Amino acid sequence: MNLGMSHSDDRRRRLLTEESTAEPSKTRVGAPSSPMPGYADAARRQHQPHLTDVVPLRPWVHAALVALAALGVSAVVAAYLFVPHATDGRWPLLDLGRDGSLAAWLGAVALACAVPASLLIYSVRRHRLDDYRGRYRMWLAAVPVMLWLSLEQTAALGDTLREALYGVTGWSWFAAAAPYWTLTLAGLLIALTTRLAFETRGCRTATAGVILAGLLVCSGFVVKLGWISLSGDQARTATEAGLYLTASLLLLSSLTLYARHVVLAADGKLAVRMKRPRIRIAKTDETSAPEAAESGAKKRVAAVAKIDPPQPLKGPVTSRTDLAEPAVAAKPQTAAARSAASAPTPTRSSKASLPDDDEDEHDGGPRKLSKAERKALKRQRQMADEDQDDWWERGD
Repeated sequence: MNLGMSHSDDRRRRLLTEESTAEPSKTRVGAPSSPMPGYADAARRQHQPHLTDVVPLRPWVHAALVALAALGVSAVVAAYLFVPHATDGRWPLLDLGRDGSLAAWLGAVALACAVPASLLIYSVRRHRLDDYRGRYRMWLAAVPVMLWLSLEQTAALGDTLREALYGVTGWSWFAAAAPYWTLTLAGLLIALTTRLAFETRGCRTATAGVILAGLLVCSGFVVKLGWISLSGDQARTATEAGLYLTASLLLLSSLTLYARHVVLAADGKLAVRMKRPRIRIAKTDETSAPEAAESGAKKRVAAVAKIDPPQPLKGPVTSRTDLAEPAVAAKPQTAAARSAASAPTPTRSSKASLPDDDEDEHDGGPRKLSKAERKALKRQRQMADEDQDDWWERGD
């Protein structure tokens, strides 16, 4: 029995050894295991919707949103006008004269939603190729303005700032009864509306909506200042709140439409008019074109290098030596001698240009040359002959 058990144990050990050598284990003892994913592959970033996917691209969606906004404004104003005890404080939610009313909240939400719309337009608009002046930065400047208008709807930020400035400075400009503060705010909003209308000119519907929103805000300021007479405070409050709320919702709808326009243009689904650099060409007649080209070429050559003209020679070229005596004065040449001197010669210096012994005159009569003068003249002639031989050898 013991022998059989020993043989079976040996066989089992050999099998285990062969398996371990043939297929080594892929996992190590004590190796850290990879973390198990807690989410599916659909939860990864590449499978999540992008920011531009939030913009509705179908036109009927925008039409439905505008109709819903108009229905909301009508419902809020009708509830204030026709619900009993809506103006005496029993229904603060429907009282349009309060900062915490439903109309103020809707306007604040609309202006707050305009902030991410402006940032989305900026993120796409800054990649436009022909915007050389960086006008897309205006959408970043519109973000704090939208936030301020949103706070103005619910927290009365403008009135709080005005009272603080009036308490510090004491100027009548910031008094509650003075219209200057309201006019200043109206001027700033008009400037912003004009800038937005200029930026959204690529989408005509959005441009019309921005302009109409600016006109509604200005009309609200006119009603607030009492420049339009309305029957009763309730009608004036309902008109002012309705104008502000409509302007806020209309501004949000316009920015959403322009965001749709920008996204479609970036995807290549809308034709965009690109600005081309203007090249001004001077108009010239056909007859004067060659003359203009020639004069232009001359000007370019003159601008590159200025070359002096050749200077005329003042006299014949002669060879001089240090041995010649300067005391000898030459007699004025005759007509024949001048013609012979002015005639061109192929050599640098010739024997004809050298004075002879017989032609040398002094004080009207011939005289004999001294020994030193004859030696100098002989040496000068030898040098002239050598120069002539060198000229022929070089072939100049």
